[in-house]
Amino acid sequence: MHRAEFLAGAAEVGHLLGVEANIVNAWPMRSNGFPEPIIQLRAGAIWDIRGVNASGRELSQVFDGA
Repeated sequence: MHRAEFLAGAAEVGHLLGVEANIVNAWPMRSNGFPEPIIQLRAGAIWDIRGVNASGRELSQVFDGA
């Protein structure tokens, strides 16, 4: 079960990882290591931050914000 305090959109994930939200939105399409969103809302994708933390930090180093 996903707890509300661990849910985040692209802006929040990007802030945590030091990249722009548009970079976060591109990762699931470009990378095998980044988790798929748990749900896609009209407002955008939502991730469980617990799954993003480890894989996202690695990816932010690989892409270096680009």
